[in-house]
Amino acid sequence: MFILSYMKGNFVNLSRLDKGLGNIGFFLLYPAFFFYHVFLALDFLPDFLVVVLKGFYGPVSVLLLVLYFFRFTLGNKGNSFSYNLVDKLFFLYVAWAGVWVLWNLYSLTEWYVFDASVQILKSIVLQTVNFFIGLLLFVKFKDRSFYMLYFFWFFMVLFTLSNVHPETLTLHNTLSAKFIEGVASYQGLSRSLMLVSLLLISLIHCNYTRLIITFLSATALFFIGARSELVGFLLGVGAFELVVASIDRRYAFFLLGLSFLLILGGGYYLQDILVSLDGSRMLNMLSLSSDASWNSRSAYTLYAIETILNEPLWGGYGSHFLVGALDGGAYSHSLLSAWVALGLPGMLLITVLVVFCALQAFKNVLKSKRKEPIWCFALLLGAAIVPQILFVKSAFTIWFPLFFGVVAQAIRYEYLNRQSEV
Repeated sequence: MFILSYMKGNFVNLSRLDKGLGNIGFFLLYPAFFFYHVFLALDFLPDFLVVVLKGFYGPVSVLLLVLYFFRFTLGNKGNSFSYNLVDKLFFLYVAWAGVWVLWNLYSLTEWYVFDASVQILKSIVLQTVNFFIGLLLFVKFKDRSFYMLYFFWFFMVLFTLSNVHPETLTLHNTLSAKFIEGVASYQGLSRSLMLVSLLLISLIHCNYTRLIITFLSATALFFIGARSELVGFLLGVGAFELVVASIDRRYAFFLLGLSFLLILGGGYYLQDILVSLDGSRMLNMLSLSSDASWNSRSAYTLYAIETILNEPLWGGYGSHFLVGALDGGAYSHSLLSAWVALGLPGMLLITVLVVFCALQAFKNVLKSKRKEPIWCFALLLGAAIVPQILFVKSAFTIWFPLFFGVVAQAIRYEYLNRQSEV
């Protein structure tokens, strides 16, 4: 269980095994994934390890899923585990996806049905692993896991800032130039740093320390080169800091003054900044109409809308393979992807999960006056996810259910605390 840094009174813990399983999962799939690909790019890994682990995330996730399966089946004997609304909604979403895949495999004969089914099932497996990690994640301010988190964050940022490609101004180009095959994309590297940074920020009580961590993390994310992760990170932290400012007036005035200085400084040195960043793909955000990635995603979204209008109840299972992307990547990068792939029921389930969890996180951070890191982490994740799932990320993005798991754990945590006070 994700224990609070500043909590008073009695509470109920999960077992030491549960805490370990949650932490191991998070540290493996995010900071360890980052450094695995750094070492892969530098050719530091033995060949047999690369053959076994391949891209690392998939094989490790399968192993974690096996461990979590035994924990929530055999491990429940003598250790009751009550399921709340978020748990039930998520497992209903997983069950619907599984049934829908089997039905379409049985009833459809198009050439792309098998590939589409494999694609969906892989995503659901990875999403389920992230949900379990959220349920069991345990980090306490200034305990061993906190210092491990800080250690990983520090070296992720340090490595990124010291290995920026001089022409493209991205870390990924530096890595791929050294060892092209198998190195994670900039989205994978950014995902790791973003989630590690958000978790660390949720645990830091000092406002000014958080701002320093935010600045360094945002700078590193900028140079890794994934725009959606950078924007999601900034929106998540921005929403969280606004909530903190609404609670602490002195901090609110500080943020206003800092924002004013940044606007003045940015405006004065804008031309110099743009010149120094010439060549960075991040600058394409200033002219999205001419950005190839944005235009292709817009085309995929229009195709999804057309598909939904033709079949509003059941969508168009696997139809994104017909758009022209041989790897099946021509799906809508928005919530519409769930509507196309899983029909209206699947889209409604994921929408209810996102909206309910986001509202719960916002309400409880205000209610607790941000003294509970578990809700702080939930709010940071929720504010990062909502704009991404609406505009730039598929509903099958593998790390989104980490948010649902954290909220489910936070709800359970509050219930157990109320029970212990009776």
